[in-house]
Amino acid sequence: MRKYSVLPGAAAVIAAALISFIPGMPKVASIVLLLISLVFFVYWTRGNIIYNKAIKALQGKGKKGESAEALFEKALRTGIPDNYVIFATSILLAGKSNETAAEALMRLIESKDDKIRGQAKSVLSMHYWFSGDHGKAIELIESAIYEDGLKDRNTYTNICCYYLKEGKTDKFRKLVGEVHDNSPVFTHFKAVSYMIEGKYREAGVLLEKLFSESSPSYADPYINYAVVHLHYGELEKARKFSELAIKAVAMPELAVYGKDFTAQFNDALMDPYGRIPFMEEVNRNVKNIILGKLPSWEKAADPFTGPVAPGYQKEPDFTSETIEREDVSTAITDEDEEWIRRH
Repeated sequence: MRKYSVLPGAAAVIAAALISFIPGMPKVASIVLLLISLVFFVYWTRGNIIYNKAIKALQGKGKKGESAEALFEKALRTGIPDNYVIFATSILLAGKSNETAAEALMRLIESKDDKIRGQAKSVLSMHYWFSGDHGKAIELIESAIYEDGLKDRNTYTNICCYYLKEGKTDKFRKLVGEVHDNSPVFTHFKAVSYMIEGKYREAGVLLEKLFSESSPSYADPYINYAVVHLHYGELEKARKFSELAIKAVAMPELAVYGKDFTAQFNDALMDPYGRIPFMEEVNRNVKNIILGKLPSWEKAADPFTGPVAPGYQKEPDFTSETIEREDVSTAITDEDEEWIRRH
């Protein structure tokens, strides 16, 4: 409906132009109509003005005391174009639910434009996820992908996170296998998919390449590589990556591993009496670890401080190993950074 909102102002401009050509018609009538059109245009574009202020605030260029989120909410209530709505709501829903954003998106999921409808469903899914209705979130984002044909990286990334956090590993693996995306985020997802299958060599190759070319700012890839090392009894290598997980700057809300999990994982590997029993339980419960569930374990009677546990298969040299038909680029892209920032 918003695309018709400028019609009254446009009509006033046309009327003013026509009147100016009518002999004997007072000029004041034309001026009045032009003023009316100006009022209409200012009124109907005020949402865009507020939106632009929100963008500046988001970039740190706004006036002191201006909150980007507050301005985006105001812009949504005032009225802005559909593509602006998608971006504004995605900012407002980063890591939390927001009723103003949800209301704006509710109107767009009925759009006749497939792209806008799909994007609205994808972003709205975050509102339901963070408000606790995970089933509705998954239903919406699946509809965006499979009914509306939405195929952007943020949507694929979010649905993979939903599937993992809900334990839907079959759906996760199927989607990862279907998506042809060689970004760092999907390189990590492919490695996780291999781990679910018990293919630690393949997972290790991908994660080694990922870390050789980038430095992920969230904990998940570090913890997953630590688990791969534990499969081969490499306690010191696993400890190194668990410490890096602790130092990861960002902790996206959709990440599998939160601060408590990461801290406990690292503490267990630091404990000379607990590291061997912990490693054994991790190797027995890899799928649960992948889903963010720590096993229980009891400390050993004797400490172990060696770098490698005895009795395990020798770890391959992941730097020299390859995966058939695997061509992965792990350079961090602007889209990867945008996903990490939003979450």
